Amino acid sequence: MGYQTILVSLNEVYQLHSLLGAAAAIAEKCASYVIGLYVIPAPEHRFSNAVEAVMVELDGDRRYFQGQEAAARQAFEKAILSAGIEGEFRVVDALEHKVASTVIEHSRQADFVIIGHSNSCSNRAIGSGFSEEIIISSARPTLLMPLDRQAAVRTDRVIVGWNGSHEAARAAFDSIPLLKLADEVLIILVEPESGNPGHPASSGIDLTKAFARHGIKVRPFDVHSSLEAGQALLEEVESRGAGLLVMGAYGHARFREFILGGATRSVLKAMTVPVLFSH
Repeated sequence: MGYQTILVSLNEVYQLHSLLGAAAAIAEKCASYVIGLYVIPAPEHRFSNAVEAVMVELDGDRRYFQGQEAAARQAFEKAILSAGIEGEFRVVDALEHKVASTVIEHSRQADFVIIGHSNSCSNRAIGSGFSEEIIISSARPTLLMPLDRQAAVRTDRVIVGWNGSHEAARAAFDSIPLLKLADEVLIILVEPESGNPGHPASSGIDLTKAFARHGIKVRPFDVHSSLEAGQALLEEVESRGAGLLVMGAYGHARFREFILGGATRSVLKAMTVPVLFSH
């Protein structure tokens, strides 16, 4: 069974080409219904100064996204509906200023989520923590597209990062519909160059057998590296020419901030290909 409902967040308007390209490519192969979610954020409220503490309403972000709605709708219709893919362009006039809150709410009724990589505060309504918040809080497998506007999902060679953890298992099995489309799947277990090897249960042998029952042929590799696990995975992606990385997302929310594991943080910082995360 593939992803029956794909939700793609379209507020990263400068990434519309890659976001919709990824949605169309997966939807065509999985016969998916695609929801293009576009959020008009509520005005932001701030105190004008510490002395008077007067609440003021800032609507610059809201007006910006209102102005971009027509372009986002046109791009969706061209990439999805005109291609014969079932779907809808969904505009939500949000009650909150942060776009991520609305995306999370709607993502929980979908099988699969596609988002753009937000690594700057160029727009406060999206913010630098947008990607992390969706990945950690949506409870859905999330495909994160890199900053390259021409990036595309390639399934000729897929790397699955594996260490036997809860998060790695979620990601591995959440990715099965995509792995079934792949020409080659590699399971990579990163081991430190020195020290004790991992527990046998974390090896890729049993996962290889489990994937085989789904009709997916994979090859497991133990990689010994002095690099941190996320950096080692990215090095494997580069050296092996993989078009997609699958990995668990490690982290948690604390006081409205997201504390990420080292591997997740390093991949988010330096990724150059699409990454499927599950938490």
